Amino acid sequence: MVPGPECFPHDAGEPTDGVRGELFCLPFAGAGARVFAQWSSGSDAIRIRPIELPGKNTRLLEQPFSDLASCASYCADAIQEYGTGVPAGLLGHSAGAAVALATARVLEQRGCAARCVIACSALPPHENARWVERNAAAVPSSPPETADFPPELRRLVSRGFEADLAMSVQHLDGLRLRQTEVVLIAGEEEGELRSLATSWCDVTPGRSLRMVLVPGGHFAVTEAGYWARIEPAVRAAMEPRTRPRPEGPPQ
Repeated sequence: MVPGPECFPHDAGEPTDGVRGELFCLPFAGAGARVFAQWSSGSDAIRIRPIELPGKNTRLLEQPFSDLASCASYCADAIQEYGTGVPAGLLGHSAGAAVALATARVLEQRGCAARCVIACSALPPHENARWVERNAAAVPSSPPETADFPPELRRLVSRGFEADLAMSVQHLDGLRLRQTEVVLIAGEEEGELRSLATSWCDVTPGRSLRMVLVPGGHFAVTEAGYWARIEPAVRAAMEPRTRPRPEGPPQ
């Protein structure tokens, strides 16, 4: 599948001269690019570029990806084809972080590494499958908000939700990013994520990780003020590095 402009339905015109970077955003399981649409007016230096994947929102009738490697390659193609030449970063929320990390690996392999991955409310890669296994009985087959949807619409949304969950547990054990900074964003109510922070060290060997705590819980990303809470950390991660960060656990 070749990506086209349909990947970026929320692009707001051409970037301005003051833009120093582009942040390509991937949402939690079952959600689409519109989760991030309200962010577009919240930054003058960073252009927000939510990626709309097949099977989501404006592309609901398309077959969603269920293979993480294929999805990551597709996202990398979209970034390379439709990026504007300024430094690129990736942001993934929850299950979307798995896609962001896998895409960052593809970009490194192609010799055009992203500047950073912002992993919001996300488990360490090797913990995703364990979490799904431990909580299998509690994981719904479709997003709760679809309960009152017409049957066909609910089926289509659920198809994308299940595909996202399937991707979140694939192919990430042993993932290493050697050129891409990783920043962890966690809600103050997400105690489990904070307790697992040191488990992220294997993703960026030889370099430290930063964890930034923000008010709220797992779905604070849908709140109007979320971008303002994380923007300072994103701006810092998008800045060029003159020297590697020191080795160490998340700070």
